[in-house]
Amino acid sequence: MESGDTYFKLYRKIYDNGLWTDPITLRLFLWVLGQAVYDVKGLSYSNVVVHRGQYLRSYRKLQEDLEYVHNRQIKKYPLSTLTRAVDKLIEYKIITKLETELGTLFTVINYDKYQPLLNNNATSGESRSSSKQDLGTEPGTTCEQLTNNNNKDKKGLLCQFDEARKIYPGTKRGLKTEYDDFTKKHKDCSTVIHLLKPAIERQIKNRESLNKRKEFTPAWKNFKTWISQRCWEEEVSSENTVVSQLSLITVSDEGYL
Repeated sequence: MESGDTYFKLYRKIYDNGLWTDPITLRLFLWVLGQAVYDVKGLSYSNVVVHRGQYLRSYRKLQEDLEYVHNRQIKKYPLSTLTRAVDKLIEYKIITKLETELGTLFTVINYDKYQPLLNNNATSGESRSSSKQDLGTEPGTTCEQLTNNNNKDKKGLLCQFDEARKIYPGTKRGLKTEYDDFTKKHKDCSTVIHLLKPAIERQIKNRESLNKRKEFTPAWKNFKTWISQRCWEEEVSSENTVVSQLSLITVSDEGYL
């Protein structure tokens, strides 16, 4: 079934929240809602299954999707604008999101409630494999749908690791590659994984402090090296611990004390 032959429901209570007065966020919501998978069988992207009510897309492709004309020129929303719009939809409890290597996995909350199936046999036309060009991203795996097993503990660890990987400023590889290295090299991975993100955040702040004081700031290692060397265990000195020797000299009217 072609998308032009289908429709989705839009309830009138959309007028009652802040979404209606925010054209950019409204356009984004309508696009995600209209593009979300309708078929109960879902869609297959490489080894990733996107379920009913979900939509997988990169932010840069969303920029193209939401292009508009202004003063006879085609314009795109800045990425920062789209990010704020997504955050608003999450704040309104309309969608949730999960960052993945394939793009952002958007889930429309209560999709089944507001977009019920027309009959018991969902259209099979949507249940198909899609190429990476559809997403505008490179092949990869998602955090929550990396495997088809129901091991919630494993998924939880993977998501914790991905949160740390995403904020790491240095060079990094794909989620699965980095995570596999981490679990193979460190037998205590499950007990130390919660330390990664806080350690990276501390080191980021420390480097920012060094830059402000115009002191030597070490370059970031590759994430693989950072993990291999257990750099989350490094102690970061606060800026107050570095004291110049001259500051220890006290001067009085009578001379040096």
